[in-house]
Amino acid sequence: MQTSDAKKRRTTPWTLIALVALTLPLVMGAQRCGNMRAVTDAGEYETGQTGYTTLFNETNVTAYLPGCATFNYEHLVSGTWRDMGPNRYCVWEGYVQPLRKDTSLRTPFTIGNAGTWRLRYSVSFGCTEGQPMSRANCDSTETYYTSDFGAELDACSLAEIECDEMDGVFNPETCTCCRPGAHEVQECEFGRGSTFDYMACECHCVYNSDCPFGQECDDEGCVDSECHWGYPADEPPANQTIPPRECPEDYNCMMGDGVDMYHGNGWCEPD
Repeated sequence: MQTSDAKKRRTTPWTLIALVALTLPLVMGAQRCGNMRAVTDAGEYETGQTGYTTLFNETNVTAYLPGCATFNYEHLVSGTWRDMGPNRYCVWEGYVQPLRKDTSLRTPFTIGNAGTWRLRYSVSFGCTEGQPMSRANCDSTETYYTSDFGAELDACSLAEIECDEMDGVFNPETCTCCRPGAHEVQECEFGRGSTFDYMACECHCVYNSDCPFGQECDDEGCVDSECHWGYPADEPPANQTIPPRECPEDYNCMMGDGVDMYHGNGWCEPD
């Protein structure tokens, strides 16, 4: 007949195995299942356009991102991916950003140059919260990428390239190009609305060859090439001493807006 001591000796190993099985997950942490997923909201962008990237935490644990930059830009150059820097620069790295399970993080981004791009995320797991990444004692760090996407030059950049090819004068504010030997002149209309005053401006190119009297263009247009068609009889303007002037043959007097219209001023353009 077995003694109680013999029974204890025979059951002790199984008891230890059961205890280890129960406590091991607590010591090592929960086993991570699932994955992270990074996407962009489009496959093509124009340079300067704002896009959005989203990082999905589809695991069963909390993921952690650096406290400052969320991702890095990568540009495909001659078949090699080049790191183009983070989406943000900070004077301090900041505390780790937790991304809980079954949540996502949406971040804007902008591409400055044309080409093929992707975004790279560095995601850590098992970090100590409330600490910067350098002192968070994370268990592991993994890298995730968005799919490749393209960036094309915006319409204004393309216009600037075409303008440079013809040695023209390009205005990036209005995205217009004047052919060689010309510059852009801004004509403004002043008015008064019901609640505020307004000024609407349009730009047009003035060319030296358009100056009917052979003068060069200055900042205001053709020197001494204005045309005048008279002034209001009841309220003559201050410059009424300037004699009326007609455009030469094959030129038309173009009516100005606002103040120019009131003063009877215009400019000469070819038919």
